[in-house]
Amino acid sequence: MPFFSSKFSPKKTPVRKASVSLANNNLSPKRIEKELGTDIGPIKIRLGDQEATFDAGTWIP
Repeated sequence: MPFFSSKFSPKKTPVRKASVSLANNNLSPKRIEKELGTDIGPIKIRLGDQEATFDAGTWIP
């Protein structure tokens, strides 16, 4: 009587419902350029009540 007679067969993953993309039909070209453009503005992070901004390679509180 073999102990390992059944082979491992994982469940198949379900198909995704919708594509995840900013460049879909309901966005205008200007909106896409704004979202994906090179001008990203200041990078800010907030941890609790503290906030810091990333400027010239350093974090400024």
